[in-house]
Amino acid sequence: TSPESRSFNRPPPPVCRGGKSTRCVTSPSGCPDGRLDEDALAALPDDDFISALTAISGIGRWTAQGVLLVAFRREDVVLRGDLVLRKAIRNAYQLDRLPSEQKVLAIAEKWRPFRSLATSYLFASAFNRDDVNAYRGNSLG
Repeated sequence: TSPESRSFNRPPPPVCRGGKSTRCVTSPSGCPDGRLDEDALAALPDDDFISALTAISGIGRWTAQGVLLVAFRREDVVLRGDLVLRKAIRNAYQLDRLPSEQKVLAIAEKWRPFRSLATSYLFASAFNRDDVNAYRGNSLG
């Protein structure tokens, strides 16, 4: 099995479309127009999966990659345009400026075939206890 087609052996959680969309579907097959077949999507390589989802109005690359990472638990996904990830990479690699999407991909190349795991760790590193408390405006202490 190729890294693109492997997924973690856990059932997918509900997929929620964020941003301006208020819809929440329990699986990709819950697409209102019925175009998506979850089993067929699961069999697609990552790039084809992204193409299939982004063909639907309102679903962009970031959302499609997020679905691959979270709902389908693919092992080798990096959300190259995600601002939180880019900031986490800047901090972890002590870069002078925010990395471009291409720089994120170049850095993430070393993480293959487990870019999803590295991405998850970097996301987690961006949200430490002090940052969460400052955001909420309160203290847990």
